[in-house]
Amino acid sequence: MRLPGGETPPAFVERILRLLALPSPVRAAPEVSTPEPAKLADAAASSVPPAPAVPPPLRQSWWLRPSTLTLLGVVVVVVAAAWATKHFRASGPAPAAYSLADRRMTFAVLPFQAPPNDPHGKQAAAATTDAFAALLEAEPLWAHTAPRRSVDEAVAHFSNERKIAKTLDVHFLIRGTLAKSKDGYGVEAALVDGDSERVLATQSVAILGEALTPHWRADMQDALDNLTFTALKAEAKLAENKPVEALDVRDLSFRAYATWASHHGKEAKDAYVKASDLLKRALALAPDDHLATLATADINLCNCVMAWSQNVEEQKAIGAAALDKYLSMDPTNADMIAEKADLYDLRGRYDDALLIADSLLETDPESPFAAWTKARELLRLNRAPEAIPIMDQLIARCGTRYSSVQSLAAAVHYATGDYASAAKFAQTAATKMSEEALRSRVSGTVRLTLAAAEARLGHKDRAQAALADFDAAVPNTKTIAAIKKWTYSTAFLSGYEPLYEGLRMAGVPE
Repeated sequence: MRLPGGETPPAFVERILRLLALPSPVRAAPEVSTPEPAKLADAAASSVPPAPAVPPPLRQSWWLRPSTLTLLGVVVVVVAAAWATKHFRASGPAPAAYSLADRRMTFAVLPFQAPPNDPHGKQAAAATTDAFAALLEAEPLWAHTAPRRSVDEAVAHFSNERKIAKTLDVHFLIRGTLAKSKDGYGVEAALVDGDSERVLATQSVAILGEALTPHWRADMQDALDNLTFTALKAEAKLAENKPVEALDVRDLSFRAYATWASHHGKEAKDAYVKASDLLKRALALAPDDHLATLATADINLCNCVMAWSQNVEEQKAIGAAALDKYLSMDPTNADMIAEKADLYDLRGRYDDALLIADSLLETDPESPFAAWTKARELLRLNRAPEAIPIMDQLIARCGTRYSSVQSLAAAVHYATGDYASAAKFAQTAATKMSEEALRSRVSGTVRLTLAAAEARLGHKDRAQAALADFDAAVPNTKTIAAIKKWTYSTAFLSGYEPLYEGLRMAGVPE
């Protein structure tokens, strides 16, 4: 191809960008003869073909993608396209679905550091490093991770974190430090910006006894999720000054998720609308994009839409369609399968939701969410006694960290007639919940459980105090009829007549 006078016209640039953004090999591209077809075939076989739904893996050179292999003989085209992307954006070429070079949400897990002169600590540090890296590698939708061998080589050559990040071409580093404790080791994992070497967030987990890694994989996953979400917000912030028209699919999805997840209360509806608009634009660029589809399902199926939506079913329908679409593309994603269980629960298909929970537990017996879901569905099916051992295990495992566990435990114990335990768990849950959560038509019912349980125990003063707290959070809901109307169908004891009997005992009129 020739460029007259060495100038690159915008039309040419737009054409090349469209070719490079195609999700499948370019069928109409001219054939390229190569002197070493065997090597070219090997390169093609060893590369990971990109799809518009999944961002390209870390460090995968764009020139190894099938859609560009046919252009290897015209290197000048690539150079011109890259130069023109920078210099002709104002001329109006349509943005590609994905950028050619991508350091966004790229990570390297550095070797965790053990206490000095501690052989067992050294083993634990190495094993925990591997465990964190494996979990991060299992999240290709959100993050791309530098290969462990490359990390080890970089760490062997450099001690400066900025140089390590630059060598590995990643944006973020995750490092960890083990400190001896009376029960084993405490692990502090930190998210570091590779460019500035600034620590953006830290998370702590524990290694108990003589173990080499934290006992519960979910504890590490929670820590990692919090770190990677901080990274996602940092990526969204870097792109916040770009006009929406200049954002590619990943930036649109990152900005949408950060906008939606970081705003609550009075700003929730506005955040939802902005996030929805960004995701619609992302799906217009790449209709089958996994990340944008997943985010669309998430923001619409969240119970938080009830805080502002005048038509919850409309949001749920949008979320259900996105969920079905996502599972048709990736039927093994555990998070989306769990969303399916929630959707069945919403629709009153409790047996189906229970089957999903059991299937998730077969795949991952340690999954706290799957166990929690199973207990919830047993409660719905009037099989609360079967849920007691599940909740006992979750309480022993999670302690008081999660109000949702305490709230479900309160409901399960109430349904079995153990009102003392129900009151204890409901009180613990309420003290840990935000005011917004206590106003929710789902989670806010925990104070009703508390009031009913205390009334059943003959503690009318405590029951009245719980009702006063409920009234302060949810004014004008002072009768049984108003409470039934206010309570959403997915609340744990929604429609459960013994709950209303307890509230009547507490003095709530019809």
